Amino acid sequence: MAQWVRVRCWISAGLAVGIAHLLTAAPAVAQCVLCYVSAAGSGDRGIRTIQIGILILMIPTVAILAGLVWTVVRRSKDEPAMTDGAEPAWADGAEIDPKWEEELANLRVPPEPHSLSPRT
Repeated sequence: MAQWVRVRCWISAGLAVGIAHLLTAAPAVAQCVLCYVSAAGSGDRGIRTIQIGILILMIPTVAILAGLVWTVVRRSKDEPAMTDGAEPAWADGAEIDPKWEEELANLRVPPEPHSLSPRT
């Protein structure tokens, strides 16, 4: 059951990306033609400058994409997969320990005095 939810999530994300691509592709084509004409009229030095500018603008985009992929891969390795089809214990209506809030309160550590506080 959980596997199908994950598959549906990936399919809906793919459809959303595809629709966004189709909606934004037409304006980008006109910009490519304008850049090409502009670069062709500026000579070798202008073409080289535009190429360097494109590479510089790709650095943040590639870094953000790599960070997202790294986060997804890391999180997918951290979560254990439920391959036997079993639901988690809390999903079947199992009773939760009523004293969990008290145990959580006992875990809190009182704050220490700040080292930059005025001396008295």
